[in-house]
Amino acid sequence: MECQTCESCVHFRQHYVVDEQRCMAVNCGHCVYPGLKHRRAYAKACRHFEERREPLSLPDRRQVIEFLTTDMLQHILELELPYEVVEGK
Repeated sequence: MECQTCESCVHFRQHYVVDEQRCMAVNCGHCVYPGLKHRRAYAKACRHFEERREPLSLPDRRQVIEFLTTDMLQHILELELPYEVVEGK
């Protein structure tokens, strides 16, 4: 029997790096069940393992950049900087 790994679990979210030409998966990610936990892709799966039906695929570089930009903007907005800092006064 093949060892079950985080990479093949539906709860695993792969992390990626983006350079000027491509998007590449790295050997880590996070698990979203039952709470957010850092995981290595090839680590032995935990008791919450559920087989992923579709293999992981690399996202489109443009989609990754749009996601990161939106996510970064949300974090900036959550900082609630004083008006003087935002306006550069």
